[in-house]
Amino acid sequence: MKISRLLFPIGMIASLAVAAACGSTTPTTETPGDTTGSGTTPTPTDTTPVTTSTQTATPPTTSTAPTPTTSSTASNPPSGEKKWSELTNDSERGAFMGKVIVPGMKPVFQEFDGAKFAKFGCATCHGPSHKKVTEFLPKLTLAGGKFNVTKDKAAMLQFMMDKVTPEMAKLMGEKPYDPATKTGFGCGECHAIDMK
Repeated sequence: MKISRLLFPIGMIASLAVAAACGSTTPTTETPGDTTGSGTTPTPTDTTPVTTSTQTATPPTTSTAPTPTTSSTASNPPSGEKKWSELTNDSERGAFMGKVIVPGMKPVFQEFDGAKFAKFGCATCHGPSHKKVTEFLPKLTLAGGKFNVTKDKAAMLQFMMDKVTPEMAKLMGEKPYDPATKTGFGCGECHAIDMK
């Protein structure tokens, strides 16, 4: 039997496990740049390029990543779950996302913008096609130790650095990113980063 005949069913099973764990069975139309999973792209109010050093989204230091706002030690995920790094297959990862990440991150995002993230779920970060997050979420640009964002995205960047990254690290049982050691959970775990 050819290897390709064996791999296709395994891939399909893994995809279905992720979809089932996330509770998504209804296909939606993917719109590039849509981070809500709703199929629509919010209209920006101001697309003037800015760097975080001149906006409210200024990182606490000029390091290449946000300074962690939580303890530098890894915590255990809730409910005695394994740490993300201990999961060995897509089925386990999909179940973990549905059981730990989605319920843990939904209130964080909804507190920031309840209307935009009313339908928070797997598609918010993975898109309706359940892509890898680095393929779906916006690509970040880091130049001179600072993130380059438009004015309309500065508040989102600050929210991601102050709330999302530390909470994700905690839920995954990982240490927050440490610029000194360049280890831990940081922006690059979910976003592709263009270093300039």
